[in-house]
Amino acid sequence: MHYKWIDYPAQFEKRIEGWCDQYAMQIAMEDDTAKVENQWYLATPDTYTHIDYNKIALEGDTPIALLMMVVIKEKSIVHFDTLIVNPKMRKQGHGVRALTDVLQNAEAIIGVENPVFVGQIRKDNNVSIRLMEKLGFQCVDDAHKRDDAWCNWVYPAGAAASFDS
Repeated sequence: MHYKWIDYPAQFEKRIEGWCDQYAMQIAMEDDTAKVENQWYLATPDTYTHIDYNKIALEGDTPIALLMMVVIKEKSIVHFDTLIVNPKMRKQGHGVRALTDVLQNAEAIIGVENPVFVGQIRKDNNVSIRLMEKLGFQCVDDAHKRDDAWCNWVYPAGAAASFDS
């Protein structure tokens, strides 16, 4: 693993809130902050027998990235919700390394063996779309032909044929 992964901890909350620049809040979290999203995750009932994970990637003692995801263990599906890289460390490959870490070490990080990963990305979020393409995700719905602002990206790409968006 590239990083040490820990649950969203209170001691990093203020630092992570500082990561929520206008871009991250509009594109990734629809104007919520990381704290608001984390509180929502913790308060949401497990209606789909899902588990919400809010993980921090650490390099040494430095928080590098926040990854929020929903895991449906019965179906071995991991839905990436929000990934925010520390703004001081953006454009250095940390987003790619963080998601690659989770893709390759899902069982150790979140307790799911051989999952299908899904990320719902806004069509205007070019940074996240490039990240999904780089990691080998495949867009499963033709968002360009319908009036929808979102597209589901699935990994491994071979799972896209059987994925029900």
